[in-house]
Amino acid sequence: MTFFEYRWRLLKLNREKRIIDKKITKQGKKIRKTKGPQAESEFYEQDADHYEVWATDEKISALHTSYLRSVAGKMLLPYPRTINDDEWEKGDLTGNYYLKNEVIASLRSAIRNEKKDSLELFRNWIAILIGLIGALTGLMAVLKR
Repeated sequence: MTFFEYRWRLLKLNREKRIIDKKITKQGKKIRKTKGPQAESEFYEQDADHYEVWATDEKISALHTSYLRSVAGKMLLPYPRTINDDEWEKGDLTGNYYLKNEVIASLRSAIRNEKKDSLELFRNWIAILIGLIGALTGLMAVLKR
């Protein structure tokens, strides 16, 4: 999965979640005005749209997991390949498996460190190349005199 594909899917899921949240809030305010605060709290406990929000959250977590696993795979970093209770959670509503937050944090840290190391190597080569260009320019200036 590419970065742009990941961001596009994440944008769509977050937009879907916002729409559902607005709908729930609007219905809750309407119930509060007509039936009172007690009815509003009962609405929030029983409303089926809340399950849609939770299902969307689970889809977002699964998307994060999929993206991080693809990036880690491209960088040849170790990542959890088998599903176990220590590193994975199963979504209650969708049934999808996704990485726990602690594992996601460590995987993101490993990806950042790998990117930092590769960028540092690139910077060293650029510095050497710029130094050589400067030395050649100086040598050419001296030889022209």
